[in-house]
Amino acid sequence: MKKLTSPSFHDECIPAKLNEEKPENRIDNHSYIDEDCVLDLSEREYNECTFTRVTFHGAMQKMEFVDVIFEHCDLSNVKMNECNFRRVSFKYCRLTGCDLSGSQFRDTSFAYCRGWYINFNEGKINTLTLSESIFTEGSFGMLKCKELHIENCDLSGTEWTDTKMKDLDFSDSIIDGILVTPQNLKGIIVNPEQAVMMAKLLGIQVK
Repeated sequence: MKKLTSPSFHDECIPAKLNEEKPENRIDNHSYIDEDCVLDLSEREYNECTFTRVTFHGAMQKMEFVDVIFEHCDLSNVKMNECNFRRVSFKYCRLTGCDLSGSQFRDTSFAYCRGWYINFNEGKINTLTLSESIFTEGSFGMLKCKELHIENCDLSGTEWTDTKMKDLDFSDSIIDGILVTPQNLKGIIVNPEQAVMMAKLLGIQVK
């Protein structure tokens, strides 16, 4: 298991307000706290920034985040498709219905998050950790995975069609009602109870 590289900061973050900023393409070393952001932030780049208790309402498409921390933020139903996340941490965030499809994740983590109906479809993953989070009814289809680590998550009803499951460890997570492509199950890691469920997906009768 490759060790995830956490966000790092070379300079102290300066307090700022998203709604008052000029529409610059790149923003460095800013800290945003207790704000409702109504702007369309699409195609901007944030480097070494922190977002704490920020609620996002506008689009955030084709953005780049490098060394960024989101903590206690609400990104529900926000379009974040085709973004690039590098050394990014999401902690205690609400991500219900968030659209992350087509995004790239490198050294990124989601911990203690609530993401019902989240969309990771067609994502490219190079070291992504999902831990202690709820992603029920989420979409994980057509993923290209390298180092995807799942720890104690609720993945009930999630869809993994056309995603290769080799070396994905679901053994300490909930995967009731999961939808997969049977030919991509080779190499999946599950606990004995989950193995019975997987056998049923393959049409195997277990007595």
